[in-house]
Amino acid sequence: MPSEIGPEDLGSVDGRLYLVCATEEGRLVKTEKKAALAMCKTLSDLMEDADDDEVIEMAIPVQASFESLMKVFEYCEYRVENTSEPPYKGKSFDEPVLRRPVTKKLNYLFEDEWDKAFMIGPNGLIPNGVVSEHHLMINVMLACNFIHCEWLKDLCVCATASFVMDRSVDAVRSDVFNLPPSSEAERKAYREAHQWIDDLYNIDSIVEREERRLQTATRKEASTSPKKTKS
Repeated sequence: MPSEIGPEDLGSVDGRLYLVCATEEGRLVKTEKKAALAMCKTLSDLMEDADDDEVIEMAIPVQASFESLMKVFEYCEYRVENTSEPPYKGKSFDEPVLRRPVTKKLNYLFEDEWDKAFMIGPNGLIPNGVVSEHHLMINVMLACNFIHCEWLKDLCVCATASFVMDRSVDAVRSDVFNLPPSSEAERKAYREAHQWIDDLYNIDSIVEREERRLQTATRKEASTSPKKTKS
C-alpha cells in the first residue's frame, strides 16, 4: 500500500523498489515502483533515462492532492497484479476498461467487484454511490490525467457519464452539484453564449445561417458597386 513519508526519510527509501512523489501540498507519497511505472505513463517516461539507484535523492512533483494521489497508487498497486479477469483480461494499460457507450446506472456499471468497492463502496471515491459526494473522484480523475493512469481515469470518466445519464440539466445541477435549478434567464444567456454547442447537433442551422450571411453580403455588394451608364 502507498504510504506517506517525511522529508527526513527520503534518503532511506530503496529506489530500486519504490518511487516517491510530492503532492500539491508538499507531502511525500511512497509507492511501489513496479506498479507506478507500469500503469502511469508520465512517471514511466520521466524515469526512462533515470539510473536505478538505491537512494532516492528527490521526489517527483505531481499535480495532485495527497488524498487523490494515495487513491491512485492504491489502485495501481492492486490492479497491476490483478488483470486476469474481465474487464481487464488481455488489455494493455492504455486501453479503455469499460464498454462504450455507457448505458448502465452507477450501481451496475462496474464489472469487477473490487472496482465496485473502490469506486462506490463506503470508503470509495463516490462513498456509497451518492453522486453528490463525487468530489474525491473528480480529484482522482484529474490526478490520473496528469500522470496518465488510463485505467482508473476510464473508470472515473464512465462513472461521471453514468450519473449524469438520463438526468435533465436541472437534475444534474441539484443531484450532482447541489445547485439550485437554473432560471429561464440563465438558460437563455447560456444558449446565446454557447451557440456552437447547438450547432454541433443541428448542422441544418449552420447551413441556413451561412446561406443568409452570403445573401446579405451579395445584396450589400450589389448596392455599393458603381452602376454602369449607357454610352
